[in-house]
Amino acid sequence: MDIKKRKTDHIRIALEEEVETTVTTWFECVKLIHHALPELNFGEVKTDTYLFGKKFGAPILIEAITGGTPLGAEINKILSELAEKYHLPFMVGSQRVAIENPELAWTFKTSNEADVFLIGNIGAQELVEYGQEEIEQLLDMINADALAVHLNPLQEIVQPEATARYKDMIKRLHELPGEVDVPILVKETGAGISKEVSKLLQGAGVDAIDVSGVGGTSWSAIEHYRGREKKERKKAALGKRFWDWGIPTAASILEVKNHAKHTEIIASGGIRNGVDIVKALALGADFTGFALPFLKALYKTPDSPKNVERVEEFVVRVLSEIKTTLYLTGCKTVGEIEKKEKVLLPPLYHWAQQRKLL
Repeated sequence: MDIKKRKTDHIRIALEEEVETTVTTWFECVKLIHHALPELNFGEVKTDTYLFGKKFGAPILIEAITGGTPLGAEINKILSELAEKYHLPFMVGSQRVAIENPELAWTFKTSNEADVFLIGNIGAQELVEYGQEEIEQLLDMINADALAVHLNPLQEIVQPEATARYKDMIKRLHELPGEVDVPILVKETGAGISKEVSKLLQGAGVDAIDVSGVGGTSWSAIEHYRGREKKERKKAALGKRFWDWGIPTAASILEVKNHAKHTEIIASGGIRNGVDIVKALALGADFTGFALPFLKALYKTPDSPKNVERVEEFVVRVLSEIKTTLYLTGCKTVGEIEKKEKVLLPPLYHWAQQRKLL
């Protein structure tokens, strides 16, 4: 199938259909302790923090959405400009389409028009197949400041074009740090990362792990809809069955924190507001990220005009929520929240106990 058509289908389905999991992130199981005497003024609270040794305006990564189509080019341009304005890092969508179709590289290069920390992106399967030349090509395409490798075994199995090939992945990840001179981030795509996998990733020398847990966009759901549209009933049924598969985001943060002592942690997967962000940081994440809220703020439907003002309003609201949550827990900076007391409720607490994460 034409990969450009697939990219367009993904955006259309994400905007038109219900694609989020029915299982939550479990952030509702994290209770922060209200501090009635914060001993500071609200104006003193700062949201700036660090990732890869770089300072950013808030712990918000604009996660990968798309590329390879004119609509993708527009999305990358708008969101990279937003990232520049609020000093946030920005990750482009998978660049495979531009490696295999060089004439589409411009749809990613629109993100390079802004002065922003850019993260390149390639799938784990392509990483195994590509050599150093292709990896350097995708980094040079956008002058990337970091490289993300996304893990999506579930999607690879349930999509109509099933191509799950993960053999030799660990070996290839061990080789990668010697081939690039930028930080390496490995991320899931909505099913979460366990302590066992985080240990393997740390052993490979990656700089950051993006947990991307259950609670947000389900790529199994998106592929379920694609299977229905293509009248592939078995694939549609498989996508529906695994709609909620994976580790809830809050649990995945604890999993990775437990076994990735020297690796930065990015929490994503169902984060939708500033309170979620602070809860993720309280559990041990260094940064957070999300994608679908940006897309839905920008477009109501695939054919509707873009609404940049609505996206900016969303960012301003989230920043205000972060500051308010920090203030109400007695924190002046983002880095203070992890040291604050918190209460974990079931089922997150039971998960953490059984998995020996506490």
